[in-house]
Amino acid sequence: MNANLDNFAFPVLILTQGDAFPASSRGELLKCTKTALKNGFFSRALIVDSQGKTVRVAEARKVAGIGRFWGYNIFLNQNIEVELILEGGFTTMSAGELRKEMNKATNIENESIPGWAKIDGTESVSDLIQIIAQAYEARY
Repeated sequence: MNANLDNFAFPVLILTQGDAFPASSRGELLKCTKTALKNGFFSRALIVDSQGKTVRVAEARKVAGIGRFWGYNIFLNQNIEVELILEGGFTTMSAGELRKEMNKATNIENESIPGWAKIDGTESVSDLIQIIAQAYEARY
């Protein structure tokens, strides 16, 4: 099946630049800052949905500014919506494979992040993404 954002089961996990970022909706997935885009936030990112479908991002392009003043803030950074160009079709990943990818992508086994220790016993990709989303919220 050719990869398409309409086929994602949210929430999803974005593995990129040494970290794992959850996105609870399509809008959240397609939002970043102009600086993040320029610094390659989506470059070769791996997106994993709640059903274990995975796809790599080939490229991301700015679509529009988001918010007041075209998305610019007082630091002259801009919140933007992006278009993701996906590579090929979906593949699937088990919870065990996702744990390995997360450890490889983040290069850490971080017990200081709340909930991180729970991932070892999780057998569902959906549950694993929920744990990471909760840990991410607690961290930020």
